[in-house]
Amino acid sequence: SYEYSGNVPPANTSQISGLVYNDPNENGLMDSGEAPFDGVQLVLASGSCASPGISQTALSAADGSYQFELSPPTAGSYCLSIDPLTPPNDTILIPGNFTAPPLGQYEFTLTEGEDLTDQDFGWDFQFSPGYSDPNLVITDVALSDTTIAKDDWVTVEVTVENQGMSTASGYDVVLIPYYGWGPPNPAGYESIPDLAPGASHTITFSPGVFYNNVGTFTLRVLVTDDWYELGDPDSTGTAGDYQDLEIQVLAYFCNLLQDLELKPVILSLPPDTRNLPVYLKAADVFPGIDPEQLAGEPLIPYGAKIGAIEAYKCGPQGFPDRLYCMFNIPEGMEGTEQSFQLTLPDCPEPVYELPAIQIPQLEPVKGPTCSADLSEGDCIGAGGTFYRLTDKSATCLCP
Repeated sequence: SYEYSGNVPPANTSQISGLVYNDPNENGLMDSGEAPFDGVQLVLASGSCASPGISQTALSAADGSYQFELSPPTAGSYCLSIDPLTPPNDTILIPGNFTAPPLGQYEFTLTEGEDLTDQDFGWDFQFSPGYSDPNLVITDVALSDTTIAKDDWVTVEVTVENQGMSTASGYDVVLIPYYGWGPPNPAGYESIPDLAPGASHTITFSPGVFYNNVGTFTLRVLVTDDWYELGDPDSTGTAGDYQDLEIQVLAYFCNLLQDLELKPVILSLPPDTRNLPVYLKAADVFPGIDPEQLAGEPLIPYGAKIGAIEAYKCGPQGFPDRLYCMFNIPEGMEGTEQSFQLTLPDCPEPVYELPAIQIPQLEPVKGPTCSADLSEGDCIGAGGTFYRLTDKSATCLCP
């Protein structure tokens, strides 16, 4: 047991919180690069905004955040507001206007103990801190692919827009292919020309980023004015931006067969082994592999399924134009339609599939047709029972 010596908060308190920020693009959202307001006074009053009752005040912090805490009972109607004409707001906000909420006030009703967050106030202020700074925002990143084979490239196209109020100079786009894995060695680095407010610029890195390790990695696209000076993969400088994207690198392509016209062939099902060979014919099922290697273990580890039955072997068996997959078919599956899927490890989807293939019936038992005049060996081989009637006569009783 132990004794708690701290202050125990009252039961069923309510917290009201949000942000106060400069909103020069007037979209009612606190976007990247938009400055918070420090020291703005907010008023929370009971009742409606038209007829407020008992009130309390709070000041926004350096990051623009504020919070009110209400002691029980907390259920009821409230008005949360900012008056830009009263001190200290008149020296912080004026001139300008609210972009959210309308008239700079919220009306809401709380249940007992209810918390209310994201009660944000946007203000379009011409002279707030950072108003005259540039603000470079990454508006689009286009990748040639996000799942690639080992020893391949990802082409990267980056579009940057200056959403600030002054010209941006001295900025660069930096590509960090293995963000978080060690030293931030760049895979791409290119300077951005001077951008006036509202102007945008697109940079294409081609062939782009090279990946020679298998795994899942974070590609960081960074816009910064101090990266090479600091060597800091997290720094955007004075008015930059970044985006993180996930790249999956496989030991092989998941789309090896996408451009091939495959012809599935299903062979017969013998009763003695119940092994069903299924093979796919195409021009090159094993691209880039020396034909001499096709007789051994396949370098591309295909797998396959018929319904829920997995192939116990898939390989070229010496043929570069076909892939054999072997299945052991259980009793009861003969003559049914089943789905067929060809897979590769780590690929999220089958690399080839057919909605239905026909499982063949068992092959007939090979041997002589049963008849009464068969010899003893042939009778037994045909499933009959051999009877010797006399020394000179016999018959075969067929099933």
